[in-house]
Amino acid sequence: MSNLIDLKNLLGLKGEVYDDFKTLEDNSVDASIFKINPEIVIAPKGVPDIQKLIQYVSERKRRGENISITARAAGTCMSGGPLTSSILLRFTDHFNKIINIDINKKEVEVEMGAYYRDVESETLKLDLIYPSYPASKDLCAMGGIVNNNSAGEKTLKYGKTDDYIREVEVILSDGNVYTFKEETREEWNRVCSTDSTYYGEIHRSVDKLLRDHASVIEKNTPTVSKNSSGYYLWKVYDKETNTYNLAKLICGAQGTLGLVTKAKLGLVENQKYSRMIVMMVKDLKKIPELVKSIMPLSPESFELYDDHTFNIAMKFWYDIARKIGGNIFSLAMQFIPEFLMVITGGVPKVVLLAEFTSNNEADLDKMVKEEYEKLNNNFKHDNQVSLHLVGKSEARKYWTFRRESFNLLRSKLSGMRTAPFIEDVVIHKDDFPEFFTEFETVLDKYKLIYTIAGHVGDGNLHVIPLMKLSEDLSIEVIEELSRRVYSLVMKYGGSISGEHNDGLIRTPFLNYMFDDEMLKLFQKVKNIFDPLYIFNPHKKVDCTLDYAVSVIDRRV
Repeated sequence: MSNLIDLKNLLGLKGEVYDDFKTLEDNSVDASIFKINPEIVIAPKGVPDIQKLIQYVSERKRRGENISITARAAGTCMSGGPLTSSILLRFTDHFNKIINIDINKKEVEVEMGAYYRDVESETLKLDLIYPSYPASKDLCAMGGIVNNNSAGEKTLKYGKTDDYIREVEVILSDGNVYTFKEETREEWNRVCSTDSTYYGEIHRSVDKLLRDHASVIEKNTPTVSKNSSGYYLWKVYDKETNTYNLAKLICGAQGTLGLVTKAKLGLVENQKYSRMIVMMVKDLKKIPELVKSIMPLSPESFELYDDHTFNIAMKFWYDIARKIGGNIFSLAMQFIPEFLMVITGGVPKVVLLAEFTSNNEADLDKMVKEEYEKLNNNFKHDNQVSLHLVGKSEARKYWTFRRESFNLLRSKLSGMRTAPFIEDVVIHKDDFPEFFTEFETVLDKYKLIYTIAGHVGDGNLHVIPLMKLSEDLSIEVIEELSRRVYSLVMKYGGSISGEHNDGLIRTPFLNYMFDDEMLKLFQKVKNIFDPLYIFNPHKKVDCTLDYAVSVIDRRV
C-alpha cells in the first residue's frame, strides 16, 4: 500500500488520519504479548467515513492488494484482537456517545468507543448497572466488551455480554448499515424468503448452515458455563423462545464479520448492600462441598486466588494497604491473621471469596449469617478449612488481594513482562480440584513466576506468568505449554477461553476445542459476512501458530 495518508482528501473523510511514529506505536500493542504496527490510524467521525473506507478497501482487495480494516476501542484486549498491519479504525475519538438509557426497559444504547467507566457513571445515577464488565472496567470501552463477549466477577449471577445483547448496528462488507436483533421464527422466515438485499442473503446463508450442520454444531457446543472461543453458531437459534438473533453471532466475533458502531445492551438493578464469606482452604478436595453449599444462594461473585497470590500480597502488604486506603495502623491490624499464617506455615492453598448482594439489608444479613453458621457446623472439626464473615471494609482487603497482587509483582520485577497466553481456561466447577492439581503440576515444570486467580463459581481460571519474551526459550515455553494446557482442558471438556476471546493467541489452537467440521463452519461464517476478508484478518480463523509467533513483542 502507498499514500494512505491521502485518504482523507481522496475520500473526503471528516475524521482524522494519522501516520506519525507515536500514533502508530501507541496503536501497535494492546494488553497481549503481540506488537503489530498499523500502516495508518483513522479516527472516523461518522458512519459515512466508515462506509467510504469499506468501499475503498473492497475495491483494492478485488485487485489483489493486501489491505484490511481493523477496529480498535480502548486497546485493553489480552488476545491481540485489535492489532493490524493495515488500516486501523480508532473508535474512542468520535464514536463515544452514550445515546440513551431507558429506565423502563433497563437498557442502554451506546457507541462502541464509549468508555465503560462513563457508561457506569450514568447508569448508576438511575440505580442501574451493566453487569458483564471485565477487570479492566476503569480502562476498557464498550467496543471491546461487545466484540470480545466480555465477562467478569459478576458473571456468575448475571451472565456474559451475549446475555445482554439486545441490538447491534453493524456496517458490513457491502458498505451498508444493518441492525441485527432478536427475531421470531415468523420474522426470520419472512426475511429468508422475501428479502432480496444482502441482509436477506446473510439470513438465508446462516439459516442453511444451521439446518445443514445442526448435528455438528450441537456436538461442538461448549458445555461449560462460560466461553468466548469460536463463532457462537449455537447461540443464533434459541429453542426455548423459538427466536433467532444474529446479534449473538456478531457478539464476540472480534470485528471479523463487520464493524459494530453501536449497541443496545440490557441493564440490571444495582445492589446497594453486600456481605462476604471468606473461605481459606488447604485441601482442594474440600472445594466441591463449599461450592455446593454456596451456589444455591446465588452469590453475585464467587472468586478465587491461590497461595502464590497470597504470598505476594503479604510480601507487599504495605503496597496493598495503600491501595485500600485509610489509616495505615488500623489497616496493619487487619493483616495480623495473614501474618500469623505466613509465620506458622498455615498459608491456604486457595482463598475463596463469596460475595452476596441485595437491596434489602436485613434479609441479606439473615441469609449470609445462616449460611456462615451452617458452614461452620459442617467444618468445625476440619482444620483444612477456615471461615470468616467479613464486613465491607475488610472485604476491600480481600478484593485488593485478588485484583492487585499480580500488578504489584510485575511492578517490582524489572526485565520481565506479563505474558497472557493460557490465562483464561474454563472447566466444569465439579472438576475443579482434580484439574487445579494437574494444572499446577504442568505449570511448575516450567519454573514460571505466576499467580492464579479466577471465578471458582464457574470454573474460570486466570494465570499470567512473568517472562522474558526476548529469550527464545520463552517462545518455546509458550508454544509447548499452550499445547499441554489445552490438552488438559479438553480432557475435562472445558473451554480454552471463558472471557478474553481468541485473537492471535488462541485462534491457532481452536482445533483443540472444535473438530475439523466445526472449524470449517467457522470459515463459512467468515465467508458469509466477509467474502473479501477485509475485516480484522488472522482472528477467529486463518491464523497459524507461525504467524502468531512472528508478531510476538520481543522487546523485553
